[in-house]
Amino acid sequence: NITLRGGQRNREHPTVVCDFDFGFLCGMYAAEGYVSANKNTTFAASDSVTRKYLADVIAKIFHKVYVKNNHKNYIGFCDAGIAQWFKAHCGHSAQNKRVPDFMFGAPEECRRGFVAGFWLGDGRVHDKNGVPSDTDACI
Repeated sequence: NITLRGGQRNREHPTVVCDFDFGFLCGMYAAEGYVSANKNTTFAASDSVTRKYLADVIAKIFHKVYVKNNHKNYIGFCDAGIAQWFKAHCGHSAQNKRVPDFMFGAPEECRRGFVAGFWLGDGRVHDKNGVPSDTDACI
């Protein structure tokens, strides 16, 4: 379990379980997430199914956080403490993103979630026509 410092809306310092969902959220943040104004955590997600899944995961993990899901390419929430936690542990800006240190000792289920989230955000199996891409051949 990990205790996050709560922001203005979440003063009770939420404790999250290192399960698949939390790992998934961390992986998506590493791939497609960013923090703005030191309080907004946003994930790029143009697919409506991905946005819905993210909304459900965020609501499950952070019960009192209002999820903003009214844009066709993004989903996010506002909580300064949680945003700063993601920024501190997973990085900020593409060149500074990283696998959070705790992930190396996390339960296998959490690590699987991280890989799934990261892959969904930045992985690609084939192009729109189903043809493997050059970079995929290297994997």
